[in-house]
Amino acid sequence: MDLSNSAGRLIFDTTEAGAGVEVFQPFEVSQGDLMLLSSSKVKDGDSVLSVSIERIDAHDSVSFTIDVDDTLPQSELGNIRVIGAEMRNASVEISSKGKQPAKAIFGSNNKALISLSSC
Repeated sequence: MDLSNSAGRLIFDTTEAGAGVEVFQPFEVSQGDLMLLSSSKVKDGDSVLSVSIERIDAHDSVSFTIDVDDTLPQSELGNIRVIGAEMRNASVEISSKGKQPAKAIFGSNNKALISLSSC
């Protein structure tokens, strides 16, 4: 997941001190066999997150929690809460062994839809 092009200039807020505002939440797996790739943690103020899913069966899911703040000087709900329009232009990419990566850009509805037929 890459937040660097997001309309809200979003960052991950993972520690009490640092780039984020008030409430923080480090990366934490909440369901499934999921782990951070190439690092043991996401640093406060980072805008890119890469995870690895070892295995997932059809109709299963994996999930994680992490706090995200915007860094706009003026934002609709303040820096501590992100609205869908602030996610616009962030991206997510999924890759699978032997397949071309599939990428999607978040719209103002806070969703990025990826076609897995090519992935």
